[in-house]
Amino acid sequence: MGMKWTEEQSKVITLRDRNILVSAAAGSGKTAVLVQRILSKIMDPDRPVDIDRLLIMTFTRAAAGEMKERISNSIDQALYENPDNEHLQRQAALIHNAQITTIDGFCSYIIRNYFHMVELDPGYRTAEEGELKLLQEDVMKDLLEEAYEKADPKFLSLVECYASGKSDDEIRDMVYKLYQAAMSHPYPEEWLEECMEVYRVQTIEELRETSWIQLLWETLDEKLDQAEALTESARKICNEPDGPYFYDEALVDDLNFWREVRRCRENKDYDKVADFPDA
Repeated sequence: MGMKWTEEQSKVITLRDRNILVSAAAGSGKTAVLVQRILSKIMDPDRPVDIDRLLIMTFTRAAAGEMKERISNSIDQALYENPDNEHLQRQAALIHNAQITTIDGFCSYIIRNYFHMVELDPGYRTAEEGELKLLQEDVMKDLLEEAYEKADPKFLSLVECYASGKSDDEIRDMVYKLYQAAMSHPYPEEWLEECMEVYRVQTIEELRETSWIQLLWETLDEKLDQAEALTESARKICNEPDGPYFYDEALVDDLNFWREVRRCRENKDYDKVADFPDA
């Protein structure tokens, strides 16, 4: 007994000559619907398509393997029911060369077969994760050594602000995180340029209106609210019967300190706020 499809699933299976986007929750039968759509194209009585003329890509090898197995089993079942069907016999043979693969696997297939068009050594191979990390470390080492030799004041200022002690591991981590964030975008260089644009200001007024300064003030507001609330709560405890009243004077000083910081914040005086010692 064949599977019963919903109206929406049937549309996905039968729609032709257009692009379609299918969005559904996990476990809703997307893979089964896709397999049936592929089979319906292969077995179309008017315009049958060979399986090796389709490109079927998934995100993982496991999903690609499952997809290939399902399609192969469905072709075998259809061939069992129609053993003299030459088209199905052909599909059963072609399934082994069909492009049912991961995105990475397909890209590798393209490079492997057209390496001469990009002037690539045909003996290339994909590096292992450990090798890539070693290469990154080598590049990072050379990059930092070159920067230290040039002694650019901006770079030295960066090191002074973010590197602790004799180690520059924090700088390395920042570069790696920025690289990973950039590579998660389709156009990493353009994304980095957009990030830099946020920090390009000409006047103090422009600086005060930047999104990152606004975020800084919002964070300070949250911290001040928390500090004042905790201090007031501690004062209440001190003033309870048999409470540690002798701490109240110090807590009043702390409260006055937070309020002074808030006054500077309300005046948007960044320099004065930055000059306050740690509480």
